[in-house]
Amino acid sequence: MMEKSLRPFLESIADRVFPPDELGPGGCDIGAAEYVRRRLAGPRSADRLAVAALQDHLDASAREHWGAPFCDVGAPHQERLIEAILADDAQADVETVATLRLLIDMTVEGLFADPGHGGNRNEAGWRLLAGMAYPPRAR
Repeated sequence: MMEKSLRPFLESIADRVFPPDELGPGGCDIGAAEYVRRRLAGPRSADRLAVAALQDHLDASAREHWGAPFCDVGAPHQERLIEAILADDAQADVETVATLRLLIDMTVEGLFADPGHGGNRNEAGWRLLAGMAYPPRAR
């Protein structure tokens, strides 16, 4: 049996970790999902099965609540499912919580990593950091 693709799942997670808005691109467009995909095919390949199990868990939860897999239920529902796991409202097992946290961490890495690793496309993450306004200093 052929393994299902993690790409759409990783893209959904990337845009939940760093959503697109009027100020700029989201995590998927910045390349964070591609960065994570490459990590799971290389140095973090041992975590690929855990990420696939997380995807199965989120797909099952989304189907139970909204009749569609995780990638198809829309951002607000995806956010609710992720928040429930992180808050332990979903009564997820320890491995599910740890895998979600790992996936979030790798996604953040992908936002700001060297673009040669698949993330931070066109140095967009670095440009976002450089363009951030800092609070004015007290005089």
